[in-house]
Amino acid sequence: MVELTRLQAKLALIEGNMDKAQELLNNAKTNSLNKGMGRIVNKINMDLEVLSSQFNSWQLIINSNPTLRTRVEKSHLENYIESVVKIIENETEIQ
Repeated sequence: MVELTRLQAKLALIEGNMDKAQELLNNAKTNSLNKGMGRIVNKINMDLEVLSSQFNSWQLIINSNPTLRTRVEKSHLENYIESVVKIIENETEIQ
């Protein structure tokens, strides 16, 4: 569930909704903390730091009205989806 929220945050970023992306990441962080998922919390903290440090860059990107492909490339969405698939595959193998 937390990984899906992180994915939603990436999609919000691609749509140009940085506030929504930050809100989703904060919700994912809270849920992870409540469930004692320390490793995921660290990943979410990194996501939040990257979003914060690249805020101005993303504003410029969005204001330049780039193609969807460009926004997907800038967000590294493909890499993220591949990593989530690996996590799911590993969890399936363990069960």
